[in-house]
Amino acid sequence: MKILFLVERNLYYKFYGPIIEGLLKCGCEIHLLHRYDQTTLSYKNQKMFYYPFLSQVPQFSKKVEFVSIFRTNEEIVEYIKKFNIEYVFSLSSRGQYKIKKTMTKWCTVQHGVDSFKERSFDSDFFFVYSRNWIRADIFKYNEDVKIVEVGMYYCEEFSKGSVARKYNLDENKKYIFFVPLPVNTSSAYTFIKGGLRRFCLNKFLIKNELEILKFLKSELQGHGYEIIVKSRFKRFLSEEYNKFANIFYDESFYPSSVNELLSTSEATIVNFMPGAISTEASFYNKKFIFLNYPKYNSEVFSHADNYIKDIYFPGPKEDFIHLYSNKQALLNSILGKSYYDSSDYRLKFIGSNKQSGVDIIIDKILNMNII
Repeated sequence: MKILFLVERNLYYKFYGPIIEGLLKCGCEIHLLHRYDQTTLSYKNQKMFYYPFLSQVPQFSKKVEFVSIFRTNEEIVEYIKKFNIEYVFSLSSRGQYKIKKTMTKWCTVQHGVDSFKERSFDSDFFFVYSRNWIRADIFKYNEDVKIVEVGMYYCEEFSKGSVARKYNLDENKKYIFFVPLPVNTSSAYTFIKGGLRRFCLNKFLIKNELEILKFLKSELQGHGYEIIVKSRFKRFLSEEYNKFANIFYDESFYPSSVNELLSTSEATIVNFMPGAISTEASFYNKKFIFLNYPKYNSEVFSHADNYIKDIYFPGPKEDFIHLYSNKQALLNSILGKSYYDSSDYRLKFIGSNKQSGVDIIIDKILNMNII
C-alpha cells in the first residue's frame, strides 16, 4: 500500500513518527513530501526553525525510499497521480490542498486544539483523541467523515533512566518541567493577539518568570528537586536562566524531546499561555500548574468560554498575582500532599482505548474497517 505524508514543518514528525514507524513495519510503501517555501526561511519569521529540510527526516527502523518536496498544491496532485498514492496523511483537511475527493483517501490526525479552530473538515478518516473534542460550535465537518477515537496516539512512555542518560540528568533527582513564555519579547506583541503591551511583558511577566525560577531553585533543592526549562528556538533565553535551571533547546520530534522530558518530571509549570503541553502533561498523569494572569488573559483568551476553557486546563488555574505575592502558595502547590485528580479529564479528552492508538489507525487503513 502506498501512503503519502504531507510535511509542512519538521514538527509534524511528532505526530507522524509513530504512525510511519508502524506502517513501515507492516510493509507499506511510505512517501514523504516536504513543503519548500522560501518565504518561511526569512530570519524575521519565527517559525523558520521548523522549516522541513529533507535532512531532518527522522531515522526510522526501515529507510523511507520516497522523499521529495512540493511548493504548490498542483505538485501534490501530480505526485499522487504519478505514484498512485492510496492514502494521504495530513494535519489539515483535503480542502486545504484543493484535492478532489475521487483522487485518493484522506486521513487527518488531531494534533491539539488547533485541529479544530475555524476549519471545515473534508476527510475520509479523522483520527481524534476523543469525541469530546468535537463541539458543534467550533467544529464543522462533512457527515461522511469517519471519526475514529485513538487517544493521544503520538505520546509514548519513556524510562527515566534512558531520558536521564540522553540529556545528562541525574536519575535520582526529581524534576520540575517549566515552560517559559513562548516568544522573544521583541515579537511577543505580534504573537499574542490580545493587545498585551510589550511593556508589561518585559517589565512584569519575564522579570517575574526569573523571580519564580530563583525562588523555586532555592526552596526545592533541599527536597531533591531540580528545574528543567524547555524553551523553543524562537525564544532564546538570557544567561540569567542558567543560574536557576537546566536549559534545553533540543527540539527533536521523533522521539519528541518535550514528551521525553515531560514524562520523567514530577510536575509541569506553564507560564502565561497553556497549549498542547497541558494535555500531554495530563496523559502522563503529571501535576499541572498553570500560572494564570487574569488581567491579561481575559483579553488573550477572550474566546476561552466557547473554545478552550475545558480543553486547555486539565487542572485548576493558579492566579499568578497570588502566587507571586505569596510564593509559598506556589511551593505548596508543588510539594503539597493534595494532588489534583485528572482522571476525569483524561477519560473525557484523551479517551480510554486499551488498544494502541497507532494500532487502531493502522487497522483502519490496512483493513478498510470503516465504522
